[in-house]
Amino acid sequence: MKRGAKSSSKPAIYILLFAACISLCFSVHKVFGEDNSQHPANAPKISTAQVIMNNVVIDLLKKDIASLKKLKSYHCTFIKQEMFGNKLNHEETIDYYYKAPCMIYMKWTNRQEKGLTAVYDCKKDKDHFFAKDSGLAGSLGFMKFSLNSTFVKVFHPNHWQINQSDIIFISEMILDQMEDSIKTGQFLLSSIKATHDNDAGVDTLRFDAFLSDKPVDGILYKKASIWVDSNTLIPVKFMLYNFKDELYERYVLKNIELNVDVPMNLFSPVK
Repeated sequence: MKRGAKSSSKPAIYILLFAACISLCFSVHKVFGEDNSQHPANAPKISTAQVIMNNVVIDLLKKDIASLKKLKSYHCTFIKQEMFGNKLNHEETIDYYYKAPCMIYMKWTNRQEKGLTAVYDCKKDKDHFFAKDSGLAGSLGFMKFSLNSTFVKVFHPNHWQINQSDIIFISEMILDQMEDSIKTGQFLLSSIKATHDNDAGVDTLRFDAFLSDKPVDGILYKKASIWVDSNTLIPVKFMLYNFKDELYERYVLKNIELNVDVPMNLFSPVK
């Protein structure tokens, strides 16, 4: 659905079902009390109501990801803020195009990296991406880099693993973290809120979750917060925290246009 097109009634139905499930959670809690049958013996006690709430959110995210995988393309303003070393980097703003299954175009528009450009097309070259620097260095044009290049990670961390920057990958990665956390018995959905998010500029459902008190079983984050557009049910904001309770990664998608015509000349640097 392109931006500005008539909205489907399905999101409203999902939200109503979601509200009904939450009501059911509290009813079940009153009737059944505590339930620890599905968790390790050393895990904290989790009520049946909490288990149902956890499953509702996991199921919703799975439906979201299934819908995202049906997209042919999208265009948005992509905002990211990541920790490099022990310091949280400044906010980066990027003009972003995605074309299924794996074409990504990113052009930085914020002051510090303005003009920095990166292009990836897995069909032509799944192991490399092409990038043009900002400022005077950009006069050299596009250069080819390995996705796993140590040089890129050290000197151009903005470009690091750009093949993993799309909304589908980020959503699946966080869902995997949540499911791993459930297996350890530590997953806790700490809050659910209906709110307007100023960063994404849309009305959202916000989910806050505790994942782990330490990095175990591949879990990379202590806490995660996800904002889902209450109309489209597309995740539009993520905030991830390390085990020191510091903001580690923040991603925002705004001005999203779905199934748009992507200018193919953007990908011409990929030979």
